[in-house]
Amino acid sequence: MLPAPAAETAATALEALLRVEEFGAFGAFVPVWETIDLDPQERHERLARIYLRRGFLESAADEWIASVRIEPDAGAMLGLAQVAVARGMHAEAVQFAEEAVALDPGHAVASRYLAALTSTARYAA
Repeated sequence: MLPAPAAETAATALEALLRVEEFGAFGAFVPVWETIDLDPQERHERLARIYLRRGFLESAADEWIASVRIEPDAGAMLGLAQVAVARGMHAEAVQFAEEAVALDPGHAVASRYLAALTSTARYAA
């Protein structure tokens, strides 16, 4: 196992490889990412955020789903809501955001995201 502080450098490297579309190197580096001493759920969520920022929606969703399988949490549900928005799936995005708020009513970002989604729906109707 690599120590947890290696996660910052590894995440930067993974994102850089995606940015320059070095998919072979990225694929070779993912097993290194998996050896970092992080909670598996956190590891999935961090990789999902990298995928989302780089526009790899399917991979982001897969990572958040893996995280939810470990234990559903507001962060993963919010991530799935963001993927749904990016795919134009507004109703599903609202459902994921509602679940995020239900899991953690104090999650300010999830609450604001849900409010924005429902506000957008009202204006679109």
